[in-house]
Amino acid sequence: MKKLRDEYREVQKQLQEAQAAAAGRGPLLTEMENITKRANLAGKIVSLKPQTGTQTEGFKESIVEVKLDNITLYDVVNYVYLLEKAALRVRKLSFKPRYDNPKILNATLLVSSAG
Repeated sequence: MKKLRDEYREVQKQLQEAQAAAAGRGPLLTEMENITKRANLAGKIVSLKPQTGTQTEGFKESIVEVKLDNITLYDVVNYVYLLEKAALRVRKLSFKPRYDNPKILNATLLVSSAG
């Protein structure tokens, strides 16, 4: 029981830290737009769609689906790095090479945030 209590307290602490970070940054959609601009991918955005997230007592999750076209693998890696550095979670990442140039990708990311 003591071990489970300690694990529970650790999870609660992580949740509080994530919620504090989310409260300090503002709406997820706005933050995603800012990060995309910092990564120099603003012209590559096909869509930014808010999704319904989980809402339970004491926890609210915000989700945004981002579609990017004509980017390189380096762009994807750099973008994921910037998202994780901003305390956001990449829940899903898929990309496929373009037929006209296999070095260029189309990517879809599902990004979530507590709060």
